[in-house]
Amino acid sequence: LKLTYLSLSRCGVNDEGLKAIAKAPNLTRLELDGTKITAAGVPVLANQKKLVFLDLNNTPADATGLRALEKVKTLRDVHAVETK
Repeated sequence: LKLTYLSLSRCGVNDEGLKAIAKAPNLTRLELDGTKITAAGVPVLANQKKLVFLDLNNTPADATGLRALEKVKTLRDVHAVETK
């Protein structure tokens, strides 16, 4: 899949949907602001090899889930304001 940019802000995507999104190996930018992504769902992104930007503002995700993103060496910009 050649998808590099995906914005699903405020569309209601949840952890189950994130599993499908995580199968896109070329994602560099992912916007999930205002979705239902939780700390339990975030770790599925840990295997992304090209992700540079991730927006999790206004989601139920918390610091526990965000720690899993430390494995994403390409990740430079994470927005996580108003998370739980």
